[in-house]
Amino acid sequence: MTATKSSWAVRFSALLITMALIFALIPSYAFAADTSGRISITKPDTITIPWSGMQVNAYMVLQQTNPIEEDPMRKTYKVTEDFKPLFDTPEVEKHFGDAPRGPVYLTYDAISQKIVAQDQQPDMTTPSIKIEDDSALDSQFPTEDLLSRIQNGNAQDNTGMIVLYDWIEQYIQAKGILANRTETAGTGNEMALTGLTPGGYALLFSHVPEGIVVNQGIIVASSSGNQAPITVALKAQDLPLEKEVANHTQNTGFNSAVSAQVGDILDYHITTKLPNPTANSQFVTFKLEDKLVNQSVVDNSFQLTVGGTPLTFDSTTNQFTTVGGGTIVATLTIHHSAGTNGDTDSSFVLDFNKGILTNTNWVGDAVELHYQAELGADAVKQNDNTVKLTYENGPTEHTDQITTHVYTYGVNLNKTFEGDPAIIHTYESVQFALYASEADAGQIDKALLFTKQADGSYKLDPNGDQNLLTPNVTTGLLRLEGLGADTYILEERATKTGYITSGNVRIALVDEGALANGVANGRLDQTSKAELIDAPDIDLNNVVDNNGDLAVLAFGLINQKGFELPRTGGEGTWMYTLGGVALIGVAGLLMVLNNKKKKSH
Repeated sequence: MTATKSSWAVRFSALLITMALIFALIPSYAFAADTSGRISITKPDTITIPWSGMQVNAYMVLQQTNPIEEDPMRKTYKVTEDFKPLFDTPEVEKHFGDAPRGPVYLTYDAISQKIVAQDQQPDMTTPSIKIEDDSALDSQFPTEDLLSRIQNGNAQDNTGMIVLYDWIEQYIQAKGILANRTETAGTGNEMALTGLTPGGYALLFSHVPEGIVVNQGIIVASSSGNQAPITVALKAQDLPLEKEVANHTQNTGFNSAVSAQVGDILDYHITTKLPNPTANSQFVTFKLEDKLVNQSVVDNSFQLTVGGTPLTFDSTTNQFTTVGGGTIVATLTIHHSAGTNGDTDSSFVLDFNKGILTNTNWVGDAVELHYQAELGADAVKQNDNTVKLTYENGPTEHTDQITTHVYTYGVNLNKTFEGDPAIIHTYESVQFALYASEADAGQIDKALLFTKQADGSYKLDPNGDQNLLTPNVTTGLLRLEGLGADTYILEERATKTGYITSGNVRIALVDEGALANGVANGRLDQTSKAELIDAPDIDLNNVVDNNGDLAVLAFGLINQKGFELPRTGGEGTWMYTLGGVALIGVAGLLMVLNNKKKKSH
C-alpha cells in the first residue's frame, strides 16, 4: 500500500528526534531563496593539537523545502538534483513491490555511480545495506522513501547510513561535484559555514591532523531561519596502539626491545581497541599491518582476542571468527619472501570486518594479537618489527605505528702464538667450537652451527653447516655474529703443531640497556667479558666495541709452546705408551738393584 505524505512526515519527524543523522521525507514545496543556514565546526579546548590548515567541504544532499521553518519537527527535505542520480530510483524500484519475497540488498556500482538493488545477499567483502521492508516505494517521493528505509537499514549493527556516507563520498569524487562551501581552519577553535541554503550537508574533511577524529553526522542539517548554528564538535583520537616483544627461547619478559641470537623464537604482543562508530561514524577500514625484518613469522602461532574473548582461527579461509564460526571478525593475510641467506622474511595484514567495526556489541572492545617469529640468519645488529594501524572514517585516514627492536651481537677473537710472527697459513690448523652451555662443552655434536660468510666471518645459523670454526689464516681473527645477550662456552679443539690449546673460555655478552632498565639497546655493557674457566685471573684483554656495524666483544688468546696429550688413543699415542713401558722397566730395575744392596749388608 502506498504511504501517504503525512505518514512519511511523521516517520521523519520521529527519526529527527531519535538519530543524529538528520533529514526528512517531505511534500514538495517550492524552494525558497534563503541563505540563513549555518553549521559551526569546533575544536574543544581539551584538544591541544593544532588544526590550522584542516579543510572542510560541505555538499548539500538534502534541501529544506520550508526553509523559514525553525521547528525541527516540522522541517521537511528533498534530495537535490546533484544527488538524485545516485539512487537511480526507477532501477531500484523494480526490486520493491507489494508481494512479500524477503529483504532487498543495496550495493554501490562504482562504474555507473549508482546504487543498485538485488534479492541475494552479497558476500562479506561487499558493503551493502539490507532493507527488510520491501514493499513498494512511495510513488510520489520514491527517492526520499528509499532514504528513509536506508536510515533504518541494517538496524542491528547501525551500518546503513555509515555505508551510505561512503557511497556519497565515492559518488562526489566520481562525478566531480563542487562543494557548496569550503572552509579552512585557522588558529582559532571554530570554523563557521555561513550563508548556506538550509538543508542537509555531507561534510568531507581533508588535511585532518593526526590525533583528531572527525565526528560529524552522516548528513548534518544546517540551521534555518533565526536559529543558532548547528554545531559539529570534533573529538580527540583515543585509539591506543602498543606493541611489545619477548624472547621466547630465553624466557624473557615483554619490552619494546630485546636481544636474541639467530634461531631464537620471539613472542610479539599487539594491543589496540576497536573504534566507536558514534565518535568515528564513517568507517571504511580498520587494519593492522606488520612488517618483520630478518624474521620469519610462525604461521600457526596467531591468537586474536577481542573484548577478552579468544576467537577461532580457520586456516583454510584465514579468518578469525567467533567460537563456532558464527561471525567473521577479521581476515589474516601472510606474505613470505626469500631473504639473502635463503631465510624467510615476513609481513602480514589483519583486516577487520566492516560489520564488526560498526556493531554496537563490539565497539570500543580491546583487541589483543599475539604471534611468534623466528630470528633468521640474515639478522644484523638491529632487526625491526613495525606494526601500522590504519583506519578510515569517511574522508579522513588515521595511521599510527610502533616499532620493536631485536638486537644481536658479535665476538672478535684475536688468536696468536707465543713467539710466532703470524706468517701466512699459521692458523689453518686452528679450530674452535661454540656451545650454548658449559654442560655441552666438548660434545661436538652439541656445538652451535654457523654459516661462513664471504668475508670469512661466521654467522650463527641453526641450519648452518659449520660447527668447527677457523680464524682468518693470515690474521688470526675469528669473528662470530648473530649472538644474543647470553653466556657461551668457546672451546679450542685444535691448534698449530708444537703449541698447547687454550682452556675453555666463558663468554658473557651483557646488553647495556637490559642491565640498566630491562630494555635492550643494542650496545654491550662494559661488564661483558671473556675469561678462561680454569684460570679466570689471566687477562684476555677484553674490549667492548659499540661503534661498529655490530656491537662486539673483542679479546685475545695466546697459545703457549709445548705439546699436549691426545684426548683419546690413536695417532701419536704409541710414543707415550712406549715411554710409559720404559719408565716402568726403569723403576723395576731400580727396585731389584735396591734389594740386592740391602742383602749385601
